[in-house]
Amino acid sequence: MQSRSDGEIVATIGVKRGPLQGEFTTRNVLELDRRIVMHLVNGPFRTLEGEWSLIPIGADGCRVDLTMKFAFKNPLTAVLFEQKFAETAASLVDAFVARARAQQT
Repeated sequence: MQSRSDGEIVATIGVKRGPLQGEFTTRNVLELDRRIVMHLVNGPFRTLEGEWSLIPIGADGCRVDLTMKFAFKNPLTAVLFEQKFAETAASLVDAFVARARAQQT
């Protein structure tokens, strides 16, 4: 599932990191050049909320922060995959920054 408008993107993200495999769909509300607020649409989570913050630094840069709060639906899944998903979420910031840099050139 994927849709896009000026103020919102609904996207499905596939995750494959070691034994962690699956996908989830989020609705992402955009505040241009400020932040992206993420809400769970579908996936293996009881809850998933997040916020990307874009904080200006100097004339030509910004700092990118991602805060996420999540809980898996299945307690066994939580025990097995919670740490791996936290690591995956942390790597999303690196991917976001790399893509932004690639689009500048």
